[in-house]
Amino acid sequence: MKILFVTPYYKPYFGGIERVVEQLSREFIDTYGCSTHILTSKWTFPRSYQKKWLKTEIIDRSEVYRLSSFPPIAPPFFQVPLVWFSPVEIKKYLERLQPDVIQLMSDRWFWVNYWIVTWAKQMNIPVVYSLSFHTLSHRQQWLRPINNYISSQSKKVQVITQHERSLVNKTYGTNNDKIEVIPWGVIPQTFHQQRLSNSSPEVCIMSVGRISDHKGQFWLAQRYQQATFEYNTHLLLIGAIEDQTVVDKINALKHTGDKRITITGEVTENDLIQYYSLADIFALFPEYEAFGLVFLEALQSHVPVLTHNVGALREVLQHGSIVVDSFNATQAIESLESLVNDPYKRKTLGNEGAKYVKETFTWEKTADRFMGMYTSLL
Repeated sequence: MKILFVTPYYKPYFGGIERVVEQLSREFIDTYGCSTHILTSKWTFPRSYQKKWLKTEIIDRSEVYRLSSFPPIAPPFFQVPLVWFSPVEIKKYLERLQPDVIQLMSDRWFWVNYWIVTWAKQMNIPVVYSLSFHTLSHRQQWLRPINNYISSQSKKVQVITQHERSLVNKTYGTNNDKIEVIPWGVIPQTFHQQRLSNSSPEVCIMSVGRISDHKGQFWLAQRYQQATFEYNTHLLLIGAIEDQTVVDKINALKHTGDKRITITGEVTENDLIQYYSLADIFALFPEYEAFGLVFLEALQSHVPVLTHNVGALREVLQHGSIVVDSFNATQAIESLESLVNDPYKRKTLGNEGAKYVKETFTWEKTADRFMGMYTSLL
């Protein structure tokens, strides 16, 4: 089977969607003998043009083709570059490749998605639309008819949770029979099975995500400041700094000597794995979360999770986690205190979470469900 992924960004840039494409491609090639192809651009997030990138190349055994675009500078808003991609070039590429199935990976690359479904319909190529739901602001309502059209022209719409299924059905009117719920997997890390010994007398509370208002690190730091612990603690905030004002507000909080707080900035993937292996608790209170891969990565590392009920988090985090009511400060403080002050509770929840992730969220299972869906369309 010849599978084409369509995504606005790809390697060398590497984010969440790019990781999904990487893992699915690997499983499709190794397990099913498929050939995988990636139609993308010469842009990196957020909207940075890479003139020197090759037009075509092989990355991890997948053929990557980068569409030409104009101009090389995009308007300073929106998640993908609002620039011109040629419908003719898209059509010629599809005619040359002749894929068996097309997988759209981003609902934000609407211009390319529109022409993909248009040309694919003429060529009788089935399209699957991975629709990661985002609430549309008043200024983004123009996206609604576009996503309605792309959903209607796709053979299947794939979402990662039942929560997203209901939102897509309500927002875009997509028939539930057309929507497939297939969650992403979690990459296993071999030394997570033997957690590194944390020789520090502190209890380490770890949080991962871009430092910003919508990820809720300042709200977490406030609850951390208000809590009462029986142990020395260290709140470790890991992630690229998206909003310096959030950092300034966190640094302005007053902490006693037995409560440390560190903002690391962006770290490498290997360093992130090391931090997971040293953490005692994972805590994050975002404004919204469609899936929450970092939470599952923490659970896989035997680290119990503390968060709140927004988006799909209660649905996804069924074991090894404490999910309090949305932005309920009292519940968050009490739960954080109970995790810090009770090592046995931390260990029990951590083991439950690791078992849950290992049994439920694997890329093998994800790829198998995708292949079943693709086969049914051919």
